[in-house]
Amino acid sequence: MRRRPTLKKQQKRVDSISQAPRRGSHSTTSKSVMLDLVELNKESARHSSYGDGNCGFRAISVCLGYGEDQWLYVQHQLLDELLNSYDVYARVFTDGIDELCNSLCSSQSLAPAEHWMVMPMTGVLIANRFGVILNYLTKRGDITFFPLLRGPKHFQYHHAITIAHVYDNHNVMVQLEGDYPMPTISAY
Repeated sequence: MRRRPTLKKQQKRVDSISQAPRRGSHSTTSKSVMLDLVELNKESARHSSYGDGNCGFRAISVCLGYGEDQWLYVQHQLLDELLNSYDVYARVFTDGIDELCNSLCSSQSLAPAEHWMVMPMTGVLIANRFGVILNYLTKRGDITFFPLLRGPKHFQYHHAITIAHVYDNHNVMVQLEGDYPMPTISAY
């Protein structure tokens, strides 16, 4: 049986961010993406200019309408989600929960690899915390995450967001247009 980690220092940081940043009216021009090919042109990958290890959190922040500079807010919200339902997630993520927790416990602008977004586990947290349907596109296989811990009374509408893992070490926001097949649903 796993015990809840003692992360009082990280919890204080999460508690200090009590309000969500204001969502901006942000638009991105991008081409449609075939789910089996993740090839982005420079225009659609313009949010990928930061090579600081926080690209996954930046991509999610942009998808949610907060802007690139609010990546730390997103990261703290995910840590809060994990810590508040730790017992549930410890049963879901039988292996790797310590790695997941560690990946969310950094506020460094240059994040070392152990603090990069851990997928697919972080995808579950994103869907549950923000009430979104997350499509995660990779060359290894595309995955869709649905919010599972809360019902329709918490989320009034369906909002799908998409990020892609490119160049084997980078995540970017992708704007899918028109009808597209839904990737495989996450096993979590």
